[in-house]
This record gives sequence, C-alpha cells and structure tokens, in this order.
Amino acid sequence: PVQALRATINAHPTFSVLDLCAAPGSKSTQLAAWLGDVPGSIVFANEPNVKRASILKLNLLRCGATNVIVSSLQGQQIGDLCPEGFDAVLVDAPCSAEGNVRSDANSANHWHRQFPSNPADAALLKVQRDLLASGWSALRPGGVLIYSTCTLNAFENEMQRDNFLTE
Repeated sequence: PVQALRATINAHPTFSVLDLCAAPGSKSTQLAAWLGDVPGSIVFANEPNVKRASILKLNLLRCGATNVIVSSLQGQQIGDLCPEGFDAVLVDAPCSAEGNVRSDANSANHWHRQFPSNPADAALLKVQRDLLASGWSALRPGGVLIYSTCTLNAFENEMQRDNFLTE
C-alpha cells in the first residue's frame, strides 16, 4: 500500500498522510522515511487498540521517525473529526487474515468455510466499509485513497471497492 503512494508523495511540496489502521507501524515508518526530506510533511498514524498503539510508538521511535503523530481514535470517527484533512489516506483494514497462512497456519481455517457465513463476518465487513467511508471523508479533494487488506477473498477486497464506488 505504501508503494502506491510514493509517486504522489513526491509530487507535493508538503504532504499529510493518514494511516488509519497503523499498527504495528511498518507502513507509517516507511511513509515517515519518505516524507522526512519534505519540510512540513506529516504522518498521522492511528491505532485504536491501546496495546497495539504502544507497539506502533515503539517501532516509530526505534526507526527515528520524528514526523509522525500517533493517535488511538476509532478510525470510523476520524473522517468526521478531520474532514478533508489529508492529502492521502491509507486504509489497511482489519480482515479475516487469509493472506497470513504462511506465518499463521490457523488462518487457513477461514478457507474451509463460506465467507461471509456468520455474524462475525458481517461485522468485519461493516467495520471495513465504515473505515473506508471515514478515510474518504478525511481525504482532501484530489487526494489519494488506498484501501488494502491481507486477505484473499473478494468479499473483503473487490466487493468492498465496488460497493464503495457505487454508493
């Protein structure tokens, strides 16, 4: 997701980026490094889970990122709190994590059932939709919105995109 923003970042004299679901921090540290040479640029790294936000802060400190503000707000609220406040928004949404099968064999269990077949799946899809809508609201006109997950199913990726674009 961060690579997709790089050309846009280089095209602006200053740049503000919202990383809506930032922990553990690899995206935010990459953005901070690329924006480090752009005076006035900032990364707003959000992680609502306080424990994960602590890990995010430690990783940013470890990497020497000084152009980052960390918050622990509900991502679904940021669009209302900062309407049209960012040049770019990264929504790497929470997901069913099927793409993590290499590092977590239990994530393969998601492949053995029909997604979305239970209330937890529907709730996850709603969180993703709400985060995407919030990210869009926080984006300045002409900005760049990147939506991604680490899962493989179309319900959480292509269908979320298509539904968003038709609303």
